[in-house]
Amino acid sequence: MTRLSCVPGFLAAILTLLTACAGPPPVREIRVYDAAFDRARSAGQAVLDEAASAVAVKEQAERADFGEGGGLYPESFDPEVASLDAETAVPDVIRVRYLALHTVADYNEALLALAEGRPLEQVQGQVATLGQTVEALLPLVGIAGGPLPGLAIGGLQSAIAAAETARERAAVERAILAAHADVDGIIAALIADTPDLYALLRTRRELELDAIDREMGDIWRSMTRLASAHRAASGPTQIRQIVEIEHRARSTFASTTPPSQLGSLPVLTLTPASQGGAPLDAAAIQELGSHADRLEAAAARYLKGVQAIRLAHNAMGEYVLLLRRARQAMHDLTAAVAAPPDANAVLMRIVDSGIELRHQADQVQRIVGALRAR
Repeated sequence: MTRLSCVPGFLAAILTLLTACAGPPPVREIRVYDAAFDRARSAGQAVLDEAASAVAVKEQAERADFGEGGGLYPESFDPEVASLDAETAVPDVIRVRYLALHTVADYNEALLALAEGRPLEQVQGQVATLGQTVEALLPLVGIAGGPLPGLAIGGLQSAIAAAETARERAAVERAILAAHADVDGIIAALIADTPDLYALLRTRRELELDAIDREMGDIWRSMTRLASAHRAASGPTQIRQIVEIEHRARSTFASTTPPSQLGSLPVLTLTPASQGGAPLDAAAIQELGSHADRLEAAAARYLKGVQAIRLAHNAMGEYVLLLRRARQAMHDLTAAVAAPPDANAVLMRIVDSGIELRHQADQVQRIVGALRAR
């Protein structure tokens, strides 16, 4: 069944759910929306996976700069740091983001459980899953210097407790719907967090660019040392070859320099020995050419890093749109669960939300895939 062919059945399924007085509601079509939200969660997690990788690269660079414990190598080993639980290796500043995203997704699942007309115990089981996620999130809210400052989930905690202990379906529904404001606040916090998230992604690539920049400087210094160990070119062929190598070096450094800073580039000249020195033979020129090849290869990697930063910036834009689509989809589903008077209009919005959410999730996955390929 295609996505578009699901739309009429989807509308009929939810309309039956909201208006029927008896009998189990059909649920197959509502899975279309569920699949879209699940894909959105995976796309959001892919963005956070990139942030986790960025933190790991940054920490590794800091260890390389300062050494473990102030030395060149670790002086001891703690077996407790080796754990089968992958979450223990995730820094709190990233884990809190994962848990915030999972809280939104788990809340959406609780809404779906109501919309599908599942038995009360299954609805409360989904609420219990949401409660476990919130319990894990709570200690990380407001960590010093951490993301998502000022996140308020007190109302969500109270709603979860009320839903878990309620004995009637109507009371569970009221509690879950009452939590919507706090979950909406979590989405708002995730959106507000994107400048910091971009800074993490950018910093990782900037560290790589700094390393390539140093590599290019080392290559050029090797070229100048080699040139200064030889006498100046004398024959026209040698002169042409040296001029070409110098031109390649200038073009290479210019390609990795912002236009506003081109004027500050040093004069890239292969200065021969001031006196004495070995003859500038074919072997020396070939070696200079090999250095120029390495210089150009390093510059190509530098430009890929620059493209990666641009992709990271684009990824943040798509991620924000994803969060906004998820917010709208969840709002529409909440309205459907609450059975508004104008049900048909709400149902149409739910269908549209599901389609748009899946499209946006695909956009995020595409750009994150391109970022990982850099």
